[in-house]
Amino acid sequence: MRIWLIGLGMVGRWLLKALQAHQEALARRYGFRARVVAAANARDGFIHAADGLDLITLQRLLADGRPISEHPGRGPLAHRPRRPPGH
Repeated sequence: MRIWLIGLGMVGRWLLKALQAHQEALARRYGFRARVVAAANARDGFIHAADGLDLITLQRLLADGRPISEHPGRGPLAHRPRRPPGH
């Protein structure tokens, strides 16, 4: 299952951590194979990788307060929102 994760606040980060931590058990027990192929937040815009984003790298970027656009596996849809003048 390809997942686009919109919102990387408390719930989005929890979901990233849960998917990464339980991916093998979910696949083995239920045949559920999730790939987060895109992620977005209001601050940084969105990133996309057709083969899936590296969840550990994405979590580290978020924890360090760095832009998600620094994710090395991101594809050409990476976008950073425009800021209004003076912000």
